[in-house]
Amino acid sequence: MFNEIYNTLKAAGINVYTPAIKQEKCNEPFCVVTNGATDGSDVIVDVEVYVPVEKYSLLETTVNNVITALNNTAVLVSISADTIASGIRAHKRTLKYKSSSDQIADEDGIKSNISYAAVNINDSTISLGNSGQISYSPVYSQDNDSLIINGSLIAQQTKPPMLLGYDITLTEITASSSLINNLQQTDTFELTVHTSSKYPAALTFSNCCFTGGTFSGGTSITGKLTFRAKIIPGEDILTISTID
Repeated sequence: MFNEIYNTLKAAGINVYTPAIKQEKCNEPFCVVTNGATDGSDVIVDVEVYVPVEKYSLLETTVNNVITALNNTAVLVSISADTIASGIRAHKRTLKYKSSSDQIADEDGIKSNISYAAVNINDSTISLGNSGQISYSPVYSQDNDSLIINGSLIAQQTKPPMLLGYDITLTEITASSSLINNLQQTDTFELTVHTSSKYPAALTFSNCCFTGGTFSGGTSITGKLTFRAKIIPGEDILTISTID
């Protein structure tokens, strides 16, 4: 959830940092995102909001901008009283967030029984067998920012990870040989899986690529399908719709 909150704030145009990066005097509003304490099964993330000590009126505006940006990302748990961060001459207010209650995916992915699965290829829907399980996990970038002066590496800082996509695995799934051939010949498609877990949901992955399969059998074969769903700028990669 830390990465999702950080990236959401950044995409909203809010100045956002990871801990210990911003230590000089505060000259403009900014936020620091930190992992907070665990509350039962909920992971708490703190968003610390800072504004210059001479511009206290900006604090309320900045806090409201943060709340608006994260409205569909996480649940606001509490807002602290205002304090003074004397070291950087700033007013500070801390917002505590936890995962959305209907957020099915988490940092580790999930594994649920499949009640129905389908692949949408060129607007044609092809059904997969109704037995098996799905597991998926996020894939993050691992990039560094380097400061090089006169050909010498002066400093290097790891960039905050960015979500690149999901690795998806369907196990013990039944499919036809023709479906596998279509998957191998298709660049991108949409994968929808209905689960029968504790929180039934339809998981729709866009921009999927078929990466492989292991099967046994004849025209109707059983085995494992693996995919990579990739982010395309401006498009959502994963849609989760709960089933009543």
